[in-house]
Amino acid sequence: MRVFAISAIISVILSVVLCFFPEAVFSIFSNGKDRAAVLSIAAGYIPIGVLMFFGSAFRSPANALINGSGNYKINFATAIFDGIILRIGLSYLFGKILGGGYLGFFLGDALAGFTPFWIGIVFYLSGKWKTKVK
Repeated sequence: MRVFAISAIISVILSVVLCFFPEAVFSIFSNGKDRAAVLSIAAGYIPIGVLMFFGSAFRSPANALINGSGNYKINFATAIFDGIILRIGLSYLFGKILGGGYLGFFLGDALAGFTPFWIGIVFYLSGKWKTKVK
């Protein structure tokens, strides 16, 4: 629970910084020539960035639970769903099929980051994490 609280607090802080000081944050990633182009893209990316912060915060405790349980099958399934199936699938869905372009690809990536959280919640509520793995 502490790792979730710490991660959530950091995500809140980073989200506030990103929302209230986007020019300062995104200027880090550009030089004088492309600064205007980067800042024009930044406005659309801010909500996706916030999702990514919280996806990372929610991922940590779920992965800790799954890894700590020693259940390699759940760990492997989570990695496949998160890293391949949903990350590529959602990115393709939002980027290509729904016409979101590069922001759609970013959104798919951000939403896939919640996969370990949802699997971890089901795993926790099922009580299977208490069972010794053979």
